[in-house]
Amino acid sequence: MLVEELKQLLRFCAPHRRLLYEVAACSGLRENELRQLEPSFLDRDACAIRIPKEVDKGRKERLQMIPSAIMARLVAFVESGEVFTHYN
Repeated sequence: MLVEELKQLLRFCAPHRRLLYEVAACSGLRENELRQLEPSFLDRDACAIRIPKEVDKGRKERLQMIPSAIMARLVAFVESGEVFTHYN
């Protein structure tokens, strides 16, 4: 996906999907990995998402760096207590 296409998608997507799409675009996480994300996977100090081997396609734990702005938004979302129920 080109940068302009991503900008268009984010501009017009449903608001409850925007953060999910941003995480997907900047991290390269697979759909199944995104679906299984848990707050405990966030490594705030490293500004990364720790993907446990049970979730990773290759069955190896890995650290996926993400931009600090996205991390801040993920942390705010987790701390808000809001539940993401609109996946489908």
